[in-house]
Amino acid sequence: MNKFLFRFILVIQTFIITTKSFSQIQKENNNNSYQQSKWIIGTGLNGVNDDGYLDKNYFDLKNSWSANFQTINIDRKLFKDFYLNAMFSKNLYKVGMRKDMMITTSPTHFTSFDLNIKYTFESYLPKNYWLEPYAYIGYGYTNREIDNIQSNNSHNYTKNLGIGTFIWLGEHWGVNLQASGKWSTTKEQTNYKQNIIGVVYRISN
Repeated sequence: MNKFLFRFILVIQTFIITTKSFSQIQKENNNNSYQQSKWIIGTGLNGVNDDGYLDKNYFDLKNSWSANFQTINIDRKLFKDFYLNAMFSKNLYKVGMRKDMMITTSPTHFTSFDLNIKYTFESYLPKNYWLEPYAYIGYGYTNREIDNIQSNNSHNYTKNLGIGTFIWLGEHWGVNLQASGKWSTTKEQTNYKQNIIGVVYRISN
């Protein structure tokens, strides 16, 4: 079984085992915690599709997606439904994966730092609701080798656009699902997709 698919199934199984019924969650959650909480931290699995086709091969888990349990997210509430999001990710392109419209011949390390403005739809949801969708835009820095450029410069800056949701299992703990596209600011570097599935913790005041 593809390792990305195995890890994805493992996270889903953990989520199913640990979650409570949604009706019980809605009764137990404290609405004051939702309103007063300003920090959300999380970690989990990030998947990167860097084959050069931003609108293709989305479900080609075997050849186009590289996955690794090395993502850290920190959200700081600014005002109302707006958050400042900082994200750090590491990954590894293994031999045989599609990268930049080519096949990788040696392992390639991937590192990214992102700073985004996130808008949640908390104001439009019922009180104590367990599902909290969001959208975000921002900028990022990516370091990975690209095979089709003559220079050895592996640094790149990106414009980010993504959507996601928090699935709250209780007052503090939840699951985070996120899908994003990252557009390169230079012609030499390619665009890529990055998805995240992880666990988040909401810190009460």
